[in-house]
Amino acid sequence: MALPREIPAEHVIRLPDEVEREWAARYPDGRVYPWGAEYRAGCANIDEKVGPYYLGPVTAVGLYPHGVQSSLGLYDLSRNVSEWCQTNWSEEGYRADNGPESVGHRVVRGGHYLNGANFARAASRTWGDPDPDDHYDPKHGFRLVIGPPLPARSGQAYADALRWRQEHGWVDGRPPHSS
Repeated sequence: MALPREIPAEHVIRLPDEVEREWAARYPDGRVYPWGAEYRAGCANIDEKVGPYYLGPVTAVGLYPHGVQSSLGLYDLSRNVSEWCQTNWSEEGYRADNGPESVGHRVVRGGHYLNGANFARAASRTWGDPDPDDHYDPKHGFRLVIGPPLPARSGQAYADALRWRQEHGWVDGRPPHSS
């Protein structure tokens, strides 16, 4: 892992919140997959089982260069391992609850090597239990961001997420083109 030479004093290294993670995967146009509107074989380490692109378990970051989120230069946003988010899980969807000290299930975003293409969508979300007493799950990984600390609850973050979803065609909490 390479860090920038200088990190502003007010920034921290942390997990992304659920909205940050989805924004990165759907940027700049609300796309369904980080690379565009349709799934394309060879863009992510998911369970394709046929063809030359399926490599099986966890692979090194960047082995699927066709799946890069080119606007931001991010690799493997729909891929390889699902990623932990700082956001607490809610069945109803995003609720701007990012308390790092809170106990409970956390949001996990993106597909992994045992999932099909539906889980590679930018909007794919599920939950995981980060309890250290549980067994390690090799299908879950993490991506770090450098930025300002997240407030435990941010009404502004929630409002921004709702506005972003509305601008990109979400209806009743569902992304466009979802079933």
